[in-house]
Amino acid sequence: MKSNHPVCTRLRSQLRGLVPVALAAILSVSGLAAAEATTTLTLADAEHRISKNPSLAAYRQKILALRHQAIAAAQLPDPHLSLGAVDLPTNNFSMNQQQMSMLSVGLSQTFPPFGQLTLRGRQLRMEARAASASKAERAAELRWLLQQSWIQALVGHDEMRILVRQEQLARLTEQAATAAYRAGRADEADVLRSRLARVALENEKDQIRSEQTVALARFFDVSCG
Repeated sequence: MKSNHPVCTRLRSQLRGLVPVALAAILSVSGLAAAEATTTLTLADAEHRISKNPSLAAYRQKILALRHQAIAAAQLPDPHLSLGAVDLPTNNFSMNQQQMSMLSVGLSQTFPPFGQLTLRGRQLRMEARAASASKAERAAELRWLLQQSWIQALVGHDEMRILVRQEQLARLTEQAATAAYRAGRADEADVLRSRLARVALENEKDQIRSEQTVALARFFDVSCG
């Protein structure tokens, strides 16, 4: 079950577009420019949203159900009320037609073996505590995944910024090598080397962009559920 929160919905839409922008802008509602953002999803906000993760919600429901069951299991079952009629004429159901006509009322209570109710209630309370421990463990795991994804996305942004600058320089180098080759001042190998260097940087950018997109997708899945 995915969250329908508008911030989460718009962020997922941006991820599908694979837009490589600055992390602060990616984490904003607009996702296009930080200056245009009016609402942002910070790491602290995302950690707070973890409590709404579907897996934790399922644990909460399980814990609540076990606690209610523990209370009910420690109590006696409901008494059984019975109502009957003896020698009641079926043609008019009159109690005065026959002297032997009578109604019977009975009340019975089942008593389980001694200690069974206490034992069952204790067992359910232990299951509730175990579910609470599993919920805390899952919350810690989600928080760790969130922080790791945030760091990976932030590092990817810094690497991308450096690579963009390096690619600009590589493109200028390739243009200079090409001009020198045409003027007879450089070999074709120089042009080829500069071109390969630029292509290698483009490939590295694509790899980092892919890793950053995966990290951000994981970040929003964990934080928005």
